[in-house]
Parts: sequence; C-alpha cells; structure tokens
Amino acid sequence: MTKVSWMRPAAIGLSTAALFALGGCSPKPAAEGSESARKWGDITFEPCALASKQGLDASKAYCAKTKVAEDAANPKSRQIELNLAWIPSENGSLKDPIVFLAGGPGQAAVDYASYARAILAQANRNRDLLLIDQRGTGESNVLSCPKAEARFELEDVQLTPAQQLEAMKVCQAEVATKADTRFYTTTDFVRDLETVRQRLKVPQYNLVGISYGTRVAQKYAQAHPANVRSMVLDGVVPNRLVVGGEFARQLDNALKAQDAYCAKDKACKAEYGGNLSQRLRDLRIRLNAAPASVQVRDNATNDLNTLTIDGTRLTALVQKLAYSPEAMSILPLLIKRAEQGDYQPLGSLINATSDNSYGIEAGLFMSVVCAEDLPRWSAQTAAGDQNSLLGRDFRTEYAEACKYWPSGTAPKDFSDTPVRQIPTLMLSGELDPVTPPAYAAEIAKFYPNGRQLTLKGSGHGSMMRGCTARLTAQFIDRGDAKSLDAKCLDSLGFIPPFTGFNGWEP
Repeated sequence: MTKVSWMRPAAIGLSTAALFALGGCSPKPAAEGSESARKWGDITFEPCALASKQGLDASKAYCAKTKVAEDAANPKSRQIELNLAWIPSENGSLKDPIVFLAGGPGQAAVDYASYARAILAQANRNRDLLLIDQRGTGESNVLSCPKAEARFELEDVQLTPAQQLEAMKVCQAEVATKADTRFYTTTDFVRDLETVRQRLKVPQYNLVGISYGTRVAQKYAQAHPANVRSMVLDGVVPNRLVVGGEFARQLDNALKAQDAYCAKDKACKAEYGGNLSQRLRDLRIRLNAAPASVQVRDNATNDLNTLTIDGTRLTALVQKLAYSPEAMSILPLLIKRAEQGDYQPLGSLINATSDNSYGIEAGLFMSVVCAEDLPRWSAQTAAGDQNSLLGRDFRTEYAEACKYWPSGTAPKDFSDTPVRQIPTLMLSGELDPVTPPAYAAEIAKFYPNGRQLTLKGSGHGSMMRGCTARLTAQFIDRGDAKSLDAKCLDSLGFIPPFTGFNGWEP
C-alpha cells in the first residue's frame, strides 16, 4: 500500500528538483589500501566514498568523527560525535574552506554531498569542501525514531491529530535514551561549527547555506563575524521568520505568479486559462467532499493497491511540486484531467512522491522549531492562512507536538539581524513558494557588501539554474558580489506547463 509518514513536517529544505535527481548519500569506506588517512588540523580523516543511493558516481572524500559535549555549559555532559566529510580541492587548498549548510531544519549535509559537489564543483577547484552533519541528523547522534516510524507508518491512512501526538510521544521516549533534545538547536550547531573550525585550524569559513542553512550561516556570522570570509545564501530565511508562519501565503503568491506567466504565454493560456490557483481550490473542495480512488503500484513491491485522493493529499502534492518549476510544469495537465474525471495521472504522481520527505529528521526539526520558532509566533504570523490553498494551522500543529518534546531556548535577540560587512551573495527564485525574493531584499540592508540575484522563473534552490554555479564560484574566489557580471541570468524565464504527456508545445 502507499505509505504515509507518521509525521511530515513542513520545512524549508533543498529544492524538490534536486532531491528527485540526486537523492541522499551515505559514507562508505574506501577500497582497502587505496589511500592513507590525512590529518587536517587536529582531526584525522580516513578515506571514504560518499555513495549515492540512486546509483550516481560515488564522491571520493575523507570522513571523520569529532566529539563535543552535548551540553556546552557542562563539559562533563554526554559526549556526542559530529560526522564530517572533506572533499579536497583540485588545485591545492587555500586555507579557507567552503562549508555547505543543508536545509530543513533536519537535513544532514553529508547526505547531500552529490548535490553540494554539483553546485560547488567550480568553487571546489581552489578550496576544500567541508560537510558537517548538524547534531541530530545523519551520523551526528541522529534524532531518529525507527520504532515510531514502524508503528505509525500506516498504509493508505492519514493520521488523525491524536495519532500524530501519540507518535510524537513514542518518538520522544525513543530519542530520550540517547539525547537531551534541549541541546539540538541552531545555536548549538553554530557552536559546533566554531569548535570544528578551531580543531581544523582554519582562519575563516566560506559559508554556503541552502534555505534553513541560510539561518545557520547568518547566526554563525552574527556570533563569529571575523571568522567568515564570504557567505552564499540560497533561498534566504530572515532571522525574524517563523518556520511555518508564512508557508501558506507564500505558496499562494507563487501560484498567482505562475498564473500571471501563463496568462502571457499563448499556448498556456489557450490550454489552461491562466487560473490554476483558483482551479486548485475548487478541486480541493470537491475532493474533500467526495475523495477519489485510483489504483497505483507500491513504490517498493510493485503491488497494485488503492489510493484515496482527498484535498489534503492534493495540497501536499502542490506544495512539493511548487519548489521546482520543472516539476510544477506537469501539474496543470493533471488538474485538467482530474476536472474531467480522470484522477489516475494525479494519483500516480501522489504515489510516486509519497516517500519523499526531503530527508528531514523529525526529531531535529522538532528540537529547532519548538525552541526557536513556536515561542515567536504571534496572531499576525499566519493571518489569513485558513483561507489559503493549504488551509493549515501550523501553529496549532506545532504547539500540540511541542508539548511532548523537551526543547531549549533561543537567545532573546534571535530575530535580530545585525549589520555585517561580510561579502554576501543572496540568491532568490522568482517563483519560490517558501523563501521568496522579498526575503533577501528584506535583509540586504544588513549586508552592505552583499548583492541579491533574482532568477526569473526559478523556484526554491537556484544554484543549479543557468550560470548560477559559475557566478557562485567567481564570487567565492573574489569575495566580491557587486563586481559579478550576471547578464548570463537574463536567458532564464518561465517554464511553460505540459500541454500533453509528451511535454511542451513545440
């Protein structure tokens, strides 16, 4: 049967397109005798291969573990291991490595080594690439809940709120045997990043943050400005942003922007009329009133099973696809077929993406959100969200779950953004449904040596679009965003929707 995770946190992670294409990675030992260990500062790294789960070429790397106190205020507290992966530069290393900061909260950086290498290949020629699994993810004392997953991974069932809370209780009890979840916040990770820098004996970092990783980068720059040579923020998260607080309205805004593009495109307007956002609302209402059933193949066993499509499943799919205009381009065709009574194509795509949870560890997600975001929620944070396409009250969901998840506290100035002279390149996708260009524009005044580039027709995660990777490498090499010649981005634009299952209009 089609499986529905016991918890699907709304998150600000890597782009859907990247996840579909690359999947995760896991470190494997290198062939015996192929290479010897290497020391970087005080940390010894062993040869390893970061093998892709989807059969891509393994990334040759060096892997290491280094221990830190779980509670930094108590050095004698439980020691946990941080998982590190080092991909050496091609041309001899400069002393300031590139540090890739994954999204989420809850993604493990080492799991996305293939993605990091793809977007930073040119920059990696002159600088080492360092990936550090945030505590609570990957192999850094991961806050995973296999017993809760096994118990609540129900077949073709949407969990009730009561079941979700019970799952949270089971997960917390499981995690408590190896971790104190109060010490798994962004602030704790920033402290870990500084500890690793000191142990590696490097003077500065070049930080590359993706989505939630941009929060981590800014917080590190806030705490240790002298130790940051440059920052790349792809999908900017302002410090004042509450995770989940604006998801609904930003998705609506992205859909309206898609509609505006469609209205100007002759083939799109003729086929779909340029009003996808309203048609999605109408279809959601119809499916909530009378769910549709289709036959789908189990992703693992290939067994034929029945999938029930309601409004919740529809909007969950839309939220996933909206991260990537390439993925979004198939949606208008599926909606049109559903309006005609054919739900099979829509059901097939829902089934195909049902196991895609963005690689987020629910435990770390809860530790961050309960400590940093829920306490900052206000009545204005999610104003009007009940009338949105998503129609979800994230605050209520998080508040109930956080009752059962021991959490730390964020500094009182957590929402503030101090002025920093650090050279900063801010990348924004014009159609990003979760971190729109307005967010980068909002914080630009705090980075006077920064520059925002907005990519036309792009979604969440811009570094694989057009010439962006080359511009990123040039920026990291020079440490100067304002001198970049970004005219090569002018060729980017709207990706029109499929007009048939063979693709776009010729």
